[in-house]
Amino acid sequence: MLYREKSAGKHIAEMIHAVTWMIDDPPEIELENMYIHSKKKVLVDAIVNSASPDLMGGDTGTVDWEIHRMVDRHLLPMRKTFNQKICEELSQGNDRMHIRDNEIIKRIRCSRGKAVMTGGYGFCRYVIHAVGVQYQDKNIPSEKQRKMFDTCCSSSVQIMESCYHEIIKLVCLYPDIKNVAIPIIGSGNYGFDMEFASRIAVSAVGNALAEWKQNDQESFETSALENIIFFVKSESDCSIINKIIYNYMPIYEKGHQVVCQDSFTAQKQYYNEILIHDEKRGYFAIAGMFRRILLRIRMFFGVLSNLAKEIVGRCDWQRRRLAVEATTAVKLLFPILGFLLVHYCEIIGKTNWVHFIGIVLFYFMADTVTYLAALIMMADIQKPSANVIRSLLLLFFNYAEVSLDMAYFYYVYHLGGVGVAEALEFGVLDVRGTGTAAVYLPDIILIYGNAALKFFFLTMVFGYLVQHMHLRKFKGE
Repeated sequence: MLYREKSAGKHIAEMIHAVTWMIDDPPEIELENMYIHSKKKVLVDAIVNSASPDLMGGDTGTVDWEIHRMVDRHLLPMRKTFNQKICEELSQGNDRMHIRDNEIIKRIRCSRGKAVMTGGYGFCRYVIHAVGVQYQDKNIPSEKQRKMFDTCCSSSVQIMESCYHEIIKLVCLYPDIKNVAIPIIGSGNYGFDMEFASRIAVSAVGNALAEWKQNDQESFETSALENIIFFVKSESDCSIINKIIYNYMPIYEKGHQVVCQDSFTAQKQYYNEILIHDEKRGYFAIAGMFRRILLRIRMFFGVLSNLAKEIVGRCDWQRRRLAVEATTAVKLLFPILGFLLVHYCEIIGKTNWVHFIGIVLFYFMADTVTYLAALIMMADIQKPSANVIRSLLLLFFNYAEVSLDMAYFYYVYHLGGVGVAEALEFGVLDVRGTGTAAVYLPDIILIYGNAALKFFFLTMVFGYLVQHMHLRKFKGE
């Protein structure tokens, strides 16, 4: 992919490229401008190494091995190795440099999901070491269980995304970096499918650049950074990455961020996360079982909401958020429509319509309640919204929706016995009119169910406020 005619300012869509490249010395990459059919070579300032946690090199033929081999060539006259230089740099002046009798001591020098930078020692200016994670947990005991998990855990995706965010953070700190070459981390020995790993890579890098531009536009515009270049060995893999870039390009041109996978896949990953890691986190017995059951229920009742996000939002993160807000508004309007149909359109005798509306409202209400319950019970594995005001407004609309749903159920069950105002008082304020004591089972379910929902929302608001409460610092303090 590649260059366009430059317009005012930097455009993320114009900075991201994919090429076939075998690491060579000097590290030059040829980029093609598809619009004017010209090519140019760029010298790589920083190359990303898909490293292991000890940073001491990988198996023969891997990117890690190739980079170590190239740097070792330049260090040969100094009778040093890249491993020794890495240990010296990361010791930060400490006498214990983890080198004993010219033997490198194995230890974790970079955690998974993190990245560290060292010198390139003549091969290139910088080497950024990023440590990914296995696609499937090696602790899964049997092959049969591995086949059950047709996708990885959510934490694995988050760790992979974190690698690329950490890479861009380091690039931000070095304003002299002009061209960065990045392999598709995880697509080799770690077992990620190339297409999936590429979507994670392109989306994470693009989102990190978008956040940089949004948070500090002056730093972004004045930095020397021009090209982020994903490199692979085969033309087929390069075509996969280019296709992903072209799909994301219109989103980046609007200044939006992207998501790398659909909601249904994400829910499968959450479920795998719970099955494999919950016991390690202390969720066992009742807590673990409840989380598994809740997510299964959520998968059923969240189908329509997830479909709305996929149809309206697709890969656009901002549009997906808009789809969530639109779905919330539709679910709020539906019980109002139900009241109008039952009260004014003379379908009282047509019980099929009344029951159909009730079933739809129950499904919507269950969708809302399970969604909010999942936010509480699975806050450790899901990524909640960082916008407190938006979250509180959505919570208010969710409360209004569920209250109107309960008012509709109460009104339909006591049809002819209570008015719309009384039904609304029951649904919103939990106030019952005279002569509506809980005698029959449906009444008991309505009354105690309504009270339980009120308590649930009160707990949600209290927990949310406590979680986001910060001590305010006033001027003059």
